[in-house]
Amino acid sequence: HADDAVLRAHGLAPGGYLLATVHRAEGVRDAATLRALFTGIASVAEEFDLPVVLPLHPNTRAKVAALDGLAMERLRMMPALGYHEFLALHRSARMTLTDSGGVQEEACVLGIPCVILRECTERPEAMHVGAACLGSLDAESIVAAARELRDAPRDWPNPFGNGTAGQQIVSLVEEHLKRD
Repeated sequence: HADDAVLRAHGLAPGGYLLATVHRAEGVRDAATLRALFTGIASVAEEFDLPVVLPLHPNTRAKVAALDGLAMERLRMMPALGYHEFLALHRSARMTLTDSGGVQEEACVLGIPCVILRECTERPEAMHVGAACLGSLDAESIVAAARELRDAPRDWPNPFGNGTAGQQIVSLVEEHLKRD
């Protein structure tokens, strides 16, 4: 299975790691905020006793490298990944911590609890079904959100549809064309 090969390549086991992404300007542009995010992520890793896989955009990687004194022992920073490799890691993560809207949606659909590393989200659906918590931009709030999700049941309903939108659109267009 392709996912197994990706996990093996990174020395990971299903459920044996956290996955994090940080790239949005609100968390990256200010060194103090970036430090708080990474301190929160590292604190969650310590509390869960798990490593954090952190594929980083080049801009974020450069800014993190400039921060002194971060507890980095459990953080496995790596270059940004291709979509399929990232998705393979996402599917088997214990939890996701992210500022990405798309990753929030994917986590919900995949059944992976998600800490949102933002003050607010334009995708509250995952929060409404219990799949995600707002972790904000400070370390204590990030840890609190992760604790809240730690033992969350993963049987939430998918608020993002049933995956048949394309087929439904084609059917509607065909019906419309038949009437004309």
